Amino acid sequence: MNEQHLGDTLDNFLEEEGFLTEAEAIGIKRVIAYQICQLMDEQNLSKAEMACRIQTSRDRNA
Repeated sequence: MNEQHLGDTLDNFLEEEGFLTEAEAIGIKRVIAYQICQLMDEQNLSKAEMACRIQTSRDRNA
């Protein structure tokens, strides 16, 4: 199957529109949050215990 692309890459489009940096930052934050959640699950660590360990409140985006 020979499909042709109709435009440039998504990265190029986002860069032209001025959204690339923001999109990359959001993606990085989501990956880090996912990795933290995975490790918390592996270690049976609750959000409250994690908050205590990093000395912050659990209420943020709970």
